Amino acid sequence: MPKHLHRLSAIDESSRTATCAACGPVEIANGGKYKGRITWKCKTKKRETETSAQRKEYMKAYGKEYYLRTEGAAQHKTWIKQYGLTPDAYQELLDSQGGVCAICEQPCGTGQRLSVDHCHQDGHVRGLLCRNCNRALGLLQESPAIILRAASYLKAQQAPASVRPGLVLAEQTQT
Repeated sequence: MPKHLHRLSAIDESSRTATCAACGPVEIANGGKYKGRITWKCKTKKRETETSAQRKEYMKAYGKEYYLRTEGAAQHKTWIKQYGLTPDAYQELLDSQGGVCAICEQPCGTGQRLSVDHCHQDGHVRGLLCRNCNRALGLLQESPAIILRAASYLKAQQAPASVRPGLVLAEQTQT
């Protein structure tokens, strides 16, 4: 059984007994000191021998089950705390955008939820973006001027190579 399930309560140091969340009433052993306090361990847990492969397999199954059981719970708390955005409001916003990113109009390529884009000055929610578009806005300092210059640069580079001054193609140098 994984160690995190062996939580002790009702510790009686004089008789060295406690109640383990996994084993019930148990004898306890001194587990050393942590931050200046004595720690106690369930002796049953101490006796358990679990190979790393067994532990890895358990965590893989437990982690997946835990994720499915709590999917999005932590994210919803963050939305409410940071943006005042409830799960229902998020869903409304997602539906109003047709389930796609507000910039590239594609669903999130990673299969994850769209990110909540917000103004860093006043905190208001602007929309939902895929991770790439959200990251791009951040890298461009959320500056409309920089974003417009980047767009102008890309448009200018779409002209045929023969029209762009100063560009020498490899095939032109071989002649």
